[in-house]
Amino acid sequence: MDRYAYESAGVLVVNRVKLHTSFSGPVQSGLAKMMTVGLGKIGGARTFHDVPALQLADRLLAMRDVVLASGKIWAGLAILEDGYDQTAELHAVRPADIPEVEQRLLERHKHYFPRLPLDDINVLVVDEISKTYSGTGMDTNIIGFRGDRYGEDLDRPRIKAIAALKLAEASHGNALGLGLADFITRRLRDAMDEQKTYLNAFTTGSMETVKTPMAFGDDKELFEQLAGRFGEHGWIVIPNTLHLETLYASPDLGESLEANPICEVEREPVEVTFRDGRHQLAF
Repeated sequence: MDRYAYESAGVLVVNRVKLHTSFSGPVQSGLAKMMTVGLGKIGGARTFHDVPALQLADRLLAMRDVVLASGKIWAGLAILEDGYDQTAELHAVRPADIPEVEQRLLERHKHYFPRLPLDDINVLVVDEISKTYSGTGMDTNIIGFRGDRYGEDLDRPRIKAIAALKLAEASHGNALGLGLADFITRRLRDAMDEQKTYLNAFTTGSMETVKTPMAFGDDKELFEQLAGRFGEHGWIVIPNTLHLETLYASPDLGESLEANPICEVEREPVEVTFRDGRHQLAF
């Protein structure tokens, strides 16, 4: 932990307990990660990320135990959020109980975690990426792709092509995650602040996530080019990877979506129109 935390009388650790975007394990993103990476600042982040992705779960547990042994952690407040990005549960945890409780809460989090309604998708269009939606711009657990050649990957959903259209202003130019897309628009590419984005990538070691994909002039060109290359079937358009309560799907997916008990399908088709090159789908 940094000097300010270590020289304090004690620390109350607060964080969401959730799936991590880079690795799987009994403990992922939550109190342990806040104690090691959060309280450790850039130094803690680099220490955590300087091992291959397959070793991150073990590194996290080892660093957590060192911080707990310091006696500086007074308590933890673990937050579970639902699929609508709303607080679902709050748990106060004694320091000695953090290892066992956080592991149990991660299993509960999986019940709340949002997912795409289909496992096989031809083209996924993500309207907006941002670190406000996921630490990797697009949540890898949603798109089924971690973008780490040395680590584990996910087996679902299976998506042939991923496109991202714009960067949220709240990211202040940090476009980490654009490399998880196969195609982007020039406005997303031009919105990237290279200094912020590359610093984030160097700190985490996620170099693949900042490689620049093929960039089209605007949304209209991207839609047209991808339709010509991949066809018009099997498309899903989402606002971002955090808010999945409303999405658009090509008509051929209607029956499959209706068979999913969590889906409500509006069968009246919506025409995809463009204004000044930008799509007019409303979320």
